[in-house]
Amino acid sequence: MTVPLLELVRLRLRDHIQHIEKRKRAVVYSDFADEIGEGVTHDLPQVGEVGFGRFKAKACAFLKKHEDHTALSRLRHRRALTPTDLVELEKMLVEAGIGDAEAIERAREASAGFGRFVRSLVGLDRQAVNDAFAASLGSGTASREQIEFVGLVVDHLTAQGVMEPALVYESPFTDVAPQGPEQVFDDAETSRLFEVIDALNRSAVA
Repeated sequence: MTVPLLELVRLRLRDHIQHIEKRKRAVVYSDFADEIGEGVTHDLPQVGEVGFGRFKAKACAFLKKHEDHTALSRLRHRRALTPTDLVELEKMLVEAGIGDAEAIERAREASAGFGRFVRSLVGLDRQAVNDAFAASLGSGTASREQIEFVGLVVDHLTAQGVMEPALVYESPFTDVAPQGPEQVFDDAETSRLFEVIDALNRSAVA
């Protein structure tokens, strides 16, 4: 059952309404006074969550259609952003009717910065992420586990744009290294891994 089909049924039934036999109905009267009790305020946090979820979905679809925008291109290719770039991105969403100032402010707070919020929607360019990790894998001596582990990090950053470093101690990363990156990298390599992740996260902040 679809909306157009329901509309068709409604129109066809309307033509037959006139043939319904008319009959008198008893009039029913009511005489009572409404008693309104004391008002109570109820918080409905889920309503706000639904609204913000719609804002994120609409913003994601809109931004992905405008990936050629200068500020968005910088954001996706891990190039330095300016405060003007962030203002421009906020203005884009407001002028397109995607969200208002309140939604923008909530996005800024939820993601520790509006740049990080936008990056989480549009992701990072895969080549830009690969280039960032090239120093770790460029020697050609990386093991299969190291390559697979870094590949998972690249996949996450490409899709999500930002990454909490603690995630490397959770699945799917622990499927490759159950004890964390220290299991497949030495101390210096592990430090470089976290440095690259941190640098990529900071590149979304003006």
